Amino acid sequence: MPVNKVKVGKQADFPLGRLSGVNVNGKMLLVVNLEGKLYAIEGICTHMNGKLWNGKLVGNNVKCPDHGTEYDVRNGKMMKKPAYPFGVAYDLKSYPVTIEGDEVMIDLS
Repeated sequence: MPVNKVKVGKQADFPLGRLSGVNVNGKMLLVVNLEGKLYAIEGICTHMNGKLWNGKLVGNNVKCPDHGTEYDVRNGKMMKKPAYPFGVAYDLKSYPVTIEGDEVMIDLS
C-alpha cells in the first residue's frame, strides 16, 4: 500500500488535550494529543458539518460543539448520536500519525 505522508507541524504544536484543526491538502482534519499519543481523524462532523476542533474532549471522545455527536479520536468511531434528531451521523475516517524527529506526519493513504 502506498504511503502518502504529509507534515502537519511539530510535536510542540499539539499539546496534551488540545483539539487542533489542520488543513491537509484541502481536507480539514482533527489532531488530538491524547495521553501523549497523537491521533488524526476527519475534522468535520458527519451530522451537520460542525468543526470538531471547536468541540470538547470528553475522555477518548471529541464532542461536536453543534449537536453533541461524539467520536472516538483514536479511530473515528461514532460513540454518541447527535442530540438534534434530524440528519444522519456516521463514523469518521482516521489517519495514522507518525513522528519523524520532532515533525508530525499524517499518512493520507
